[in-house]
Amino acid sequence: MHGRILRLRLLDDQGEPVYAKPIWLFSTNTTLDPLLLAQAYLSRASHELTFRFMKQHLSLTDVHSPCLEHVDAHLNLVTLAMNLLLASKANLQAHPDP
Repeated sequence: MHGRILRLRLLDDQGEPVYAKPIWLFSTNTTLDPLLLAQAYLSRASHELTFRFMKQHLSLTDVHSPCLEHVDAHLNLVTLAMNLLLASKANLQAHPDP
């Protein structure tokens, strides 16, 4: 198996390391741009939170059909609902109860 090892050192505005130790990544995709791979790794927390929200609040894992078309339609529906929520985020205003 071929792969690539990347060492990420995150620097602040003054050029100082943000973390004491570098982040080491291994990828079997040797053609992917290293910067794109690093950005994908660093955005993983956002992806994990999105899937957690979709599982807990949008019933992502509640489909129990043996028919693959039904499962696929359910996944598409949940993804559409999540995209609509994200798109409407800018238009929301908080109105706390009195």
